[in-house]
Amino acid sequence: MSLATMTSLLAEFGAVVGIPDLKPDAELRCNMMFDDVAVSFQLGPDDESLYVYSLVGTVAEADTAVAYPALLRANYALEGTAGSTFSLDPRSGGIVLIRAERLETLRLGRLEALVEDFVNAVERWAEQIRRGQYETTGTARGGDEPETPAPGIVRV
Repeated sequence: MSLATMTSLLAEFGAVVGIPDLKPDAELRCNMMFDDVAVSFQLGPDDESLYVYSLVGTVAEADTAVAYPALLRANYALEGTAGSTFSLDPRSGGIVLIRAERLETLRLGRLEALVEDFVNAVERWAEQIRRGQYETTGTARGGDEPETPAPGIVRV
C-alpha cells in the first residue's frame, strides 16, 4: 500500500468529520485536534502502515518510579491502551501513545472507531498523568504475571 492509500483514507475520514480537503503534508503526516487532543497520522517507514500517535503528557521526575511501571502494565496485552502502545519520546521525554495499522486492511469505519478509542485513551491517561495517579484501567486476566503457554502448544 502507499501514500495514495493513506491520502484516500484521510480524504474519506475528512469528509466525515467536516474537513473535505484533509490530506497528508510534505512530511507524510496529518495533524488534527479532537477536543483538546492533538493526534497525528503518518505514513509508516514501510509505506504499508498508518501510524496514529499523540503526546499524552510528561511525567514528573519524582513520579517516574511509579508512572513507568504503570504505563508498561497498560501496554501488556494492549488492554489499558485501546490497542496502542506507550513510548517515551527521546527528544522531549514526553509520553507518547502510538498505534500502527496496516493500510491494506484499514477501512473508514475501522478508522473512525480506532480514532474514537484512541482519543478516549489519550484523554484518560493525560488526566492520570496530570494528577500523578497511575492506575491501569484493565489488566490482562487480572494477574501480574504473563500466563505460560497452555499444554499442547508447541514452542519453536
